[in-house]
Amino acid sequence: MTDSSATPETETAAPDPTTSRSLNERVETNHPDSVQSAGGTTAPAPSLWSRIAKYIPGVAVCAVAAAAAYGVSAIFPGVSAMLVAILLGILVTNIAPLPAVTQPGVTFSAKKLLRIGIVFLGIQLVLGDIISLGAPMLLVVVAIVTIGLFGTVWLGKLLKIKSNLALLIGCGFSICGAAAVAGASGVTDPNDENEEDTVTAVALVVLFGTLMIAIVPAVVGLLDLSPRIAGMWAGGATHEVAQVVAIGGIIGGGALAAAVVVKLARVLLRGPVIAILSVRQRRIARASGEEAAGAKIPRSFRSSS
Repeated sequence: MTDSSATPETETAAPDPTTSRSLNERVETNHPDSVQSAGGTTAPAPSLWSRIAKYIPGVAVCAVAAAAAYGVSAIFPGVSAMLVAILLGILVTNIAPLPAVTQPGVTFSAKKLLRIGIVFLGIQLVLGDIISLGAPMLLVVVAIVTIGLFGTVWLGKLLKIKSNLALLIGCGFSICGAAAVAGASGVTDPNDENEEDTVTAVALVVLFGTLMIAIVPAVVGLLDLSPRIAGMWAGGATHEVAQVVAIGGIIGGGALAAAVVVKLARVLLRGPVIAILSVRQRRIARASGEEAAGAKIPRSFRSSS
């Protein structure tokens, strides 16, 4: 006989896995120190220090390379520090490639820090000194930039050079060297799809600008130009500010001051040129977008409209 007073065993209900999983997901999603990964698991969000630390190796490598370049330039004043840095980068890349851990910092230095340097370069402009050059010299500066830019683009078409490369070379030769190339490249190639064009243009403007350090003083001596005229010529014909300073120092007298002011007047035109390139690039993008949209419309519909 069975005991009717015995209490039956109570059956405990198993927890709903769906409910517990959704509850855990809500807790993990709302947790400020966790991020949801693709596999559904969570990982702690990277701290500020970890985000900064990944740039340190590459920035340190760039700092060492810059210090070495400036050191060589100090020992040999006629040699451009930028040219030394470019040659050093080429040697390191082909002989002893840098480890992958340095890539974020190198990219950060080449993009962000370079643009910050361009801003500081613009701060050096003294408008009063530029205006004191007078209207005739200012017109000459505008002509140098305009004719140099359009002439280089035209010559590039004649020699069948890529249009983007010819434009970057024109900006570098006509305005202010590598800084102008970087600014124009940021507008015409924001995604760095033609990064080799930027590297080529920078190498050319630095190389030929460095050659000007020897050529200009020699020609000045042959033509027996006054220091002020020679300085203006150097400032209007040479690419980099550092190269202009070197030429002005070699010529001596009042050549340095005149050369730097004329050069900075050319630098001042970088802003309008980049603005014009931005408008041009937007029009090109808009036109290509309209052509792509038109290509998707059947010809019968296009003809009837």
